Amino acid sequence: VPILAAAGAARWAEGAQFGLLHWLSLPSLVAIPLAILLLDLAIYGQHRAMHRWPLLWRFHAVHHHDHDLDVTTALRFHPGEILLSTFYKASAAALLGAPLIAVVIHETLLSTMAIFNHANIALPPRAERLILPILVTPTMHVRHHSIVRGEHDANYGNMLSIWDRLLGSYCPEPAFAGPFAIGLAETQTRNVTGLRWLIERPFR
Repeated sequence: VPILAAAGAARWAEGAQFGLLHWLSLPSLVAIPLAILLLDLAIYGQHRAMHRWPLLWRFHAVHHHDHDLDVTTALRFHPGEILLSTFYKASAAALLGAPLIAVVIHETLLSTMAIFNHANIALPPRAERLILPILVTPTMHVRHHSIVRGEHDANYGNMLSIWDRLLGSYCPEPAFAGPFAIGLAETQTRNVTGLRWLIERPFR
């Protein structure tokens, strides 16, 4: 639903010649990659706001209650957060005047990267060193799911790792990393997989 809303907003902006990139009249070869970058920055901003604003955190915390980080965590979002994301992504696409193809490419990359960086894997050290300066890796993102508040309020990037580095929210993996708890401290001792409990959690 958020993807369709963003694509619809981009299509409308194109027809109305609305949004920053349309007003700048940039050629497609510039507008498309620039839109992808700016859309990714917008998603970074949304994620950071979800952690900073208490009302938004109530919904986003459903994603963080998971005790076992794996690809299913990438799909674990409260319907309320999905609804908010729908309006946010549509607004971002329209205000940027993002070309429709840029929205489709960004959303495809975003979904793919969400599955990749929530996966319970570690890249070979050499691959990690090559990829991490550009893209978010599972090793970088796992710290975002630590029960330690200073670690889970960091590493907000989903696709590009540069935003965390540029905006002061990067938390590196310790040189000698050991096992650590995943999830939120207040729910470490209870079952966090019940659908009814997850749906009701933001309202408790």
